Amino acid sequence: MKTLKTLNIGDKIEHYCSGEMVTGTIIERRGECVITKHKPVKWGNDIYETTVISPSLWLQMSTSQTTPGAYINGKPLTL
Repeated sequence: MKTLKTLNIGDKIEHYCSGEMVTGTIIERRGECVITKHKPVKWGNDIYETTVISPSLWLQMSTSQTTPGAYINGKPLTL
């Protein structure tokens, strides 16, 4: 099973963006983080089309290993 560290460019994952669940395609890796491109999500006056998925900090780990929460094949993405 893929983990945050083994995702490749072009892989698809489900994740949250401004509270909305989207399906994103990995477009870039930056160290331990990945950047996804997804459908536009409006939050106030802003529109987001990319999201950075990173390892959670110790306090965030109580809810998800990634921030924002990300899933692959319906299962939480692990580190």
